[in-house]
Amino acid sequence: MKKYALYLALIFSVAINVAVAATVAYHFWRLSRAENWRPSCDQKPLGRFMRENLQLEAEDIVRFQSLLAQDREELIALRKQVREQQQALFDLLDKPNINQTQIDQQIEKIATLQAKMQKIVINRIINLKSTLPEEKQQRLLRALRQRLEGGSFGPGAFGPGFGKKMRRW
Repeated sequence: MKKYALYLALIFSVAINVAVAATVAYHFWRLSRAENWRPSCDQKPLGRFMRENLQLEAEDIVRFQSLLAQDREELIALRKQVREQQQALFDLLDKPNINQTQIDQQIEKIATLQAKMQKIVINRIINLKSTLPEEKQQRLLRALRQRLEGGSFGPGAFGPGFGKKMRRW
């Protein structure tokens, strides 16, 4: 009876290992294919939003996305700096003796970086708006206002729950 139980355990163990190996191989295969695949502008959430809500053509969407890409690296760098400065602020707060002047200086650094980011975003909106006719400008501004108020660009545009207002108990 003990031999029979050991055989069953061995067979079960081998089956589990084969399943894990197959799953890992499948994921590596999908990742290798994903590197060479680029979704079209209609398959991207923002592209789909622009096509459906703003009724833009494919070449307009590509132009829009190139305008958005112009300062993307600068925004990414600024976001990284904000995170670093926020971490430095929390490090100051972790100290046993809190120095209010250092904290105020750190808050000013963060506010300056956030103001730079806001200027870039506003300039982006101005550039995008200037490329659209009046009717589409209004649609864009309505969508941005909805997004600002906690909505999203569309149902499930960036995944479940993204952009939803959180319930406060």
